[in-house]
Amino acid sequence: MSDNSGGLSDALRNLADGPPASPDGAAPDNAKDGTGPGGELAGEVEGEIDDEAGDVIAAAAGQVPAATGPTLTAAQRRAAIEAAKLKQQKHPAKMVLIVLLFVVGGLLLIPGFWSVGILCNLWTSDRGQSAQPMAAFMLVCWPLAAALLGGAALLLKQFRGAAR
Repeated sequence: MSDNSGGLSDALRNLADGPPASPDGAAPDNAKDGTGPGGELAGEVEGEIDDEAGDVIAAAAGQVPAATGPTLTAAQRRAAIEAAKLKQQKHPAKMVLIVLLFVVGGLLLIPGFWSVGILCNLWTSDRGQSAQPMAAFMLVCWPLAAALLGGAALLLKQFRGAAR
């Protein structure tokens, strides 16, 4: 296996050094007007990079704040946070979740009522006494339904409160 690292490092070094000088000693075409390959001024881009790097270094040293944009007052920050919370509370997926919780909670009431009816002998099963253990197990539907319906009600209250 041949080692091409020498050729690769030479290519990288040539890229770092820039375009080769012309034989007559004149600057390359894009260097005459001061523009780089993207058409922007090379000095302007380098200055922006240096400014950003200086801000980051100074912020790390604790000399200046890292934010380069306008600073917000405490009232403006609170208003921005409240606006973000309101936007989050009024998310459309939340209404889908509320409907889903109401539907599943309501459906869990059906086996809950069935189990109470079987255990209280309000009606009988075709299978006789074999439905008793299943009915006892299905009593777990009551707390599950209560949790889902209660959660849906709280989310609905929060959603409607956010709409105001």
